[in-house]
Amino acid sequence: MYFSKFTLKPAVDTRKLAVFFGQGAYGQHQWLWKYFSRSSDQERDFLYHFQFNLQNPRQSLCYALSAEAPTPLEQEDIWQFQTTEYSPRLQAGDWLAFHLRANPVVKSQGKGHDVVMQAKQRLKEQSQPMPPLNQLAWEAGRDWLSRRAADHGFALDEESLRVFGYEQHRLYPKHGGSGKPIRFSSLEFQGRMQVQDPAHLVKTLQQGLGKSKSFGCGLLLISRG
Repeated sequence: MYFSKFTLKPAVDTRKLAVFFGQGAYGQHQWLWKYFSRSSDQERDFLYHFQFNLQNPRQSLCYALSAEAPTPLEQEDIWQFQTTEYSPRLQAGDWLAFHLRANPVVKSQGKGHDVVMQAKQRLKEQSQPMPPLNQLAWEAGRDWLSRRAADHGFALDEESLRVFGYEQHRLYPKHGGSGKPIRFSSLEFQGRMQVQDPAHLVKTLQQGLGKSKSFGCGLLLISRG
């Protein structure tokens, strides 16, 4: 596996920057695919995570974890990257800081449902007071991640957990906003976890966590701490 950090070139043209950020998650996924594409019929074998800096867009960056190292594009591009081999050495009991952007869904009657909207609907049906959306997202997101922790090799430190940035996405694969949109939601998770099963956690790191991995969700970023 390979871990890559994409940063903007220092002299990038402002107009090209505006075009890139204006194309949305679908276009950004198509752009990133070019770095890892080796055949017309290959399946996606990478995860990625964009971090946009709204105050200074030129400081935005993207992390990618892939089965193969990315290759430079032949045509001029506004991005540059650095790549290293990815082989985390983890032991049970290690503490890690993490950041995850995930699409938290739960299955009900064979369909996936946004955990935040599901929690909102449940309160409405029970005629319960409706808390602010950020509180609802925190509680629903916390419960979603907590239920998955053990099966993915870690224990969650809930006291350190932050859940924020709830966003509903609507992407149009066809130009001009036509056709049926792709819909999903995302939440940001930050906090600390303790390694319980190193092999399972490494598998989670490699495969990602949750849905919508083609659109920048699922990559679990970790650091010692």
